[in-house]
Amino acid sequence: MVYETAAFHDLCDERQPRVIDVAYHRGFSSERQFQRAFLARFGTTPSAVRDRRKQGESDAPDAV
Repeated sequence: MVYETAAFHDLCDERQPRVIDVAYHRGFSSERQFQRAFLARFGTTPSAVRDRRKQGESDAPDAV
């Protein structure tokens, strides 16, 4: 769960990283594995979070 929270913050980074790069950086073996874990934890997809960030919205995850 900590990895997903850290990944959430990575996706909100100003540099707009690719989802696959965040997944590998946070230790997931595939983008699909990361997407499933992220969706289960936050109820949204990693790309949706990144896209909302691009539009200036901020949805910080609950503290763990």
